[in-house]
Amino acid sequence: MQDFREMLTAASAEEPAKTWPATRWDRILGEFREWLNEAYGNFLKASLTDSAAPRVRHVKLWPRGRRNAQSIMLSVYVTETSVRVLGEETPELKMEEDFKQYLADFVRLPAFHASLESFRQLASEPVEGVLRVGADRSKALLADVAVNVPPDQQHRLADAAETTSPEHIDRLYVVPSERTRGGIYTAQTKPIWLLAGGYALEIDDGSDAKESDGRIRLSGTPVPSSKL
Repeated sequence: MQDFREMLTAASAEEPAKTWPATRWDRILGEFREWLNEAYGNFLKASLTDSAAPRVRHVKLWPRGRRNAQSIMLSVYVTETSVRVLGEETPELKMEEDFKQYLADFVRLPAFHASLESFRQLASEPVEGVLRVGADRSKALLADVAVNVPPDQQHRLADAAETTSPEHIDRLYVVPSERTRGGIYTAQTKPIWLLAGGYALEIDDGSDAKESDGRIRLSGTPVPSSKL
């Protein structure tokens, strides 16, 4: 009999599966995700993702413009013949109509509506960000400038970044933060990146400028969220 450690070593060397086989439950979950984005897309985003665990799917939500604040709303275990909601004492469901009814009951729950209000509030608030002056956006430098991104400007960045081929953004405005740590924006500051809410904007060379009202004007191209 094969040694357990040898079994694990052999399995880990195999090409990993990118996705688990789709089931009829995934179609329902996909429709559920689409409905969430259509009904509440002005202040939240929803996604459907595979877990690292086999046959486990997650429905994730985050406030619009705050991709770094994702939370799992629902996790289910699916097979070809049944679906089971994880974390709840619910039986396996084998009829599509029963699963649809479960999701309809779910969105009636007070806890669901409380979450919506939380997302709505967060989506209406400025997002803390930073102007990176180094070419490596993952590396913080003392000269980096802390900024706040107004919600409407953050939504512009997020909406563009979540497309397959983000279009150039002209005149995106941010506000210097009142935080005392970090660099101070001056005419000599040459920011390369804006990072905010889990999104990144590659700033056009020389496009930044400080307006008379104190805002910093930027232009650049968002990095696709799928590559962050």
